[in-house]
Amino acid sequence: MRAMITDGQDGTLVVLTVESLLYDKEDEIMYVNGTERDFSIGGMPEPDYRQLAAELFQNGMVDLSRYEAEEE
Repeated sequence: MRAMITDGQDGTLVVLTVESLLYDKEDEIMYVNGTERDFSIGGMPEPDYRQLAAELFQNGMVDLSRYEAEEE
């Protein structure tokens, strides 16, 4: 599975192989764990997370570039 993310530090588009998505309900943070790099996306409502996780599962890829992600 793959995801495209915008690195919030410099605006670079990053495509990574995703090992897992995790969600922190309390802080509304989605964690994208890749094979080589990990990112977090803050301020994400749970319905958006659920939709994106389903898209990744169904299509094997998801475009997260509209969100600014921070490398963990």
